[in-house]
Order: sequence, then C-alpha cells, then structure tokens
Amino acid sequence: MFKDLTVQHVTFVSKRPFSEVVKAFEHNVGTLEEAGWFSIPASSKDAAEFEDRVKQTLGTSGFTRFLTIDHGEWLRIQGIEAKFMQYIIGNPLIAITMLRHNIEAGLDVPVRLAIFEDERGDTKLVYNTPSSLMGGLGNAELTTAARQLDAKLLALGEMVTGAEGAQPLSVIEEHRRFKRGAASIGARFRGSGTSYNGFSENFLVGGFFGGRHTLHLDKQRYLSAKTICEMLTAVGFVDCRTEIVQCFSVAASARRSFERGDVAKTATSQLAILTDDEYQRGVQQIQADIITAERRGQELLLLSDLRLYATTAWLR
Repeated sequence: MFKDLTVQHVTFVSKRPFSEVVKAFEHNVGTLEEAGWFSIPASSKDAAEFEDRVKQTLGTSGFTRFLTIDHGEWLRIQGIEAKFMQYIIGNPLIAITMLRHNIEAGLDVPVRLAIFEDERGDTKLVYNTPSSLMGGLGNAELTTAARQLDAKLLALGEMVTGAEGAQPLSVIEEHRRFKRGAASIGARFRGSGTSYNGFSENFLVGGFFGGRHTLHLDKQRYLSAKTICEMLTAVGFVDCRTEIVQCFSVAASARRSFERGDVAKTATSQLAILTDDEYQRGVQQIQADIITAERRGQELLLLSDLRLYATTAWLR
C-alpha cells in the first residue's frame, strides 16, 4: 500500500561559520555514541534505572546523539569539497510519548538532522518535522505529542544557529495558499514563582536557577511576536496581533513536586537549558528552603504562572 504525505521541511540559515554552528550543536546535544545505545537498555534492571541512564546522556537541549556522519570526509575522497554533517538525535523519554499511541512512529524517531555549508558560504541546519512525517498515521494524540517534539527541535535550531524565527517563509506561504481566513503560529511562555505558605514574599523560580540569565536563555528559544508578524506580513497577511489565549496558575507543594519528578532537569525545557552546575545550585537552594519552611511549621509552594500567547493575522 502506498500513501502520499506532505512533509514540512525546516531550514535555518545562519551567518555563523559552519564550524561554529557544529560546535554549538554538539555542545548542546549529548551523546551516547561511545557507549552505544544498546548499553542503555542492556544495563537497566527496570524503568527507573533506564530513565536515569538516558538522562545522563542528554545535553542541555534535552537530546542525545545516536550517530554522527561526516559526509564531507568521504566526499573529499570522491573529489567533492563539501562541509556536511548529518546527525541522528533523539530522547527515548520523548519518543515513548509518541510510540505509546502508534508503534509505527518509531520509523521517524530518532530524528535525522543535518548541518552544511551551501554554495554561498551560508551555514544551514535542516530537518523534516516529525509531526508531518507521522501525519499519515492518522492519530490525533500522536500528532499532538509529535508537535511537542517539533517545538523542541525548533528551539534547538534557533539556539545553535542564532537565526531567530528561522522557520522558513515557505511554511507560512502554505497557509497563504491553502488556508482562507486566519493564520496563527507561535507561542511564548512566562516564568514561574515560589512563595512560603502564609508569607507575602514571592520569588521567581528563575531566581533559584540562574535568575535573569535563565529567563533570557528561555526567551531566545522562541519566535518573538515581532518576528512572527514580520513573517506573516511578508507573505500577504494583515492585521497582525498578539494576545494571551490561555493562562494557567498552579500552586504545588515543593516537596511533593520533587517526589513526583516535576523539578527534574528534563521535566521542562526551561530547566533543560541550564548547565548541570546551575541546576544543582538551584535544587540545593529549594531543598534548603523546604527544610526552613517545615521547621517553621509551613510549606514551601511552587507557583506556576504559564501564559500562552497566540499571534494571528488575516489574508487580504
């Protein structure tokens, strides 16, 4: 049986040198190439140990490398000068969120991604979005999970290329061609906070984990509203505006959050971007504050203030 698919191809174009983008990519993506993937499940006695071993291989991006291929190396032997690195990257703890809905999704995870230098000397990072590759499986829950992976790949691309909003205009042009009415893309998020139960002081969770530095890094991972509007306007959309469409405010026990793994480094992308030292310092500070609060007969609460912003525009 044959089925036609429409695949979304993403291209980041960077003015940074090829070697610099490759170095940034490999710095932010972990690797298990030396140990080999087989060693992870083979040495894990249960799911908890498996998860721990996987987490040890992840980089700040939340991904690890399964395979690296330097196409330029063998192409030179064939008389072709080229700079081209291909990577197979992923995270089994993310993959399971898709495979549990349809095992066939395993065809497209881990993800294939490439960094190369084109004929003009520009560095490009390219990949096909997992959600579009899995689109033919016809499973809404799977697609939702795959789009979360799309977002993490987009954040990784922006982080290592420095090309904010580099998702290609061709993607929006598809909206222009096929979607009559409104187009809506992009999301940005705001931070979290903590306070003692019964106290008036409020502290940003970012304050425990690097403060303004962490918030700055977090914002860099997403398209800005200005960039989204510029992209939409460039292909004929008008009346571009950004609004809050959802807001979630939650207070949770800090101790129970630790027990559930809600504050694990891989639990959120905001924590995943931290260095191990920054993360450990933040954890130690929260744990110390938990003890301080409990000695006073109080409870440390983690307050989450999550806001989803949607940028919309209309065709003429």
